[in-house]
Amino acid sequence: MGPATAIGVQGSFNWERGPQHTTTWTSGYSQRATTITLGSTSGLSAGQWIILDQDNDRTDPGTVVVSDASTNSGSCQDEIFASDNSSPYSAPGRNFAIAGTVSGTSTACANGRYPDRNQFQIVQVTGISGNNVTITPGLYMPNWRSSQSPGAWWATTVIQKTGIENMSLDYS
Repeated sequence: MGPATAIGVQGSFNWERGPQHTTTWTSGYSQRATTITLGSTSGLSAGQWIILDQDNDRTDPGTVVVSDASTNSGSCQDEIFASDNSSPYSAPGRNFAIAGTVSGTSTACANGRYPDRNQFQIVQVTGISGNNVTITPGLYMPNWRSSQSPGAWWATTVIQKTGIENMSLDYS
């Protein structure tokens, strides 16, 4: 929230200081998959949003390449996010999130945020059975794979179903 903020609604924002819940993602990497297997589902429930990510490519896999630097040195890179609804991996009516990087000296890097994990997808948990998790939407990208140490993480508290109606602001 900046000095020009008129109204701000924010949850704990605990992922900026490092996510409180992290786990491995052990199977279910196929494009459009809606069931994935996580290393642990402790603290996770249906309805929650999770972030799936994986290590960047160190070499060209011959398919989609996700890399933040030509050398991919392993230094911390803070993400900047953009939206691209023209991507061939976009679902109809949904934007596909893409990321780039900025300086490795940011607050997020200093607090241990994941380095070199620019590919991510935010999904909602619709069901849990043991460590099998059903998600929506299905996976957009075709290049999720175990060799890239995929993982999942989520915040403890997030703002949901919050809105303001019939409001006006008078800056006079």
